[in-house]
Amino acid sequence: MEFRNKKRWRQNPLEGYLVGFIGFALAFVIRKELQGPLDDALPTFFFTVSTIIVAARYGLWPALFTIVLSLPTSLFFFVKPYDTFEMPTFRDGLTIVYFTSVTLLVSIVIEWSHRSKYNSELNARVSDSRYRLMVQMERDIQSRPVITTPDAT
Repeated sequence: MEFRNKKRWRQNPLEGYLVGFIGFALAFVIRKELQGPLDDALPTFFFTVSTIIVAARYGLWPALFTIVLSLPTSLFFFVKPYDTFEMPTFRDGLTIVYFTSVTLLVSIVIEWSHRSKYNSELNARVSDSRYRLMVQMERDIQSRPVITTPDAT
């Protein structure tokens, strides 16, 4: 279903991308600070959390933007050998598939949830306005004077 009034749903589309970038940067800083204890474990965990939060608030496209930023960054900085873009190993490939599929799937489900919620609210408003119109028409009909005509017998 295509919505015609997405502007009510999302006020400023660039806000989602800005928040996505800020979430990405925050996830990067947190992961970088935890590099010592974590080493190369959980290279995409904080990026996944950030992307899901962005998807929950701003929708699919800002979440995809965050995924596109996060994946190469996590592989470059947090997967051994660090600071290189070498050919991915099997383990790196699993990380890529896992991060992309899980994060994308959760983002899509959240997007569907947003659309369903918006559609339900829209249908409730339409139903309420139809009910009010029906009540008003009933009042108008009841307030009309009854005109009787004598029977022609």
